Amino acid sequence: MGKPTLKQILDALKRQVLVGKSYLGVAKGLLSADPVILDGARTFFGLTIDGGIELAQMAIARLYDRTTGAVTIPVMLANRCSPPSISVETNGLRILTLEL
Repeated sequence: MGKPTLKQILDALKRQVLVGKSYLGVAKGLLSADPVILDGARTFFGLTIDGGIELAQMAIARLYDRTTGAVTIPVMLANRCSPPSISVETNGLRILTLEL
């Protein structure tokens, strides 16, 4: 497997943010639900709220994971600062391209 492109890294990070926001939204929604409903299945809703918060935290943590090879914000920034992938000379003009 080759080195991921900047676009692949950005897409993976966007997915992590969306997943984290979704889990956090579920937990926040349940916390503001009618207490009568929450009391009807206290264990289920308690575990769902706790799980949503924990999964949101995990999604955020993945953005800054220090494991080798992890797709993270620092990896994306380092990749973005890397030199252009192709350099072509045409009629005295030098054309540089970046892979996204």
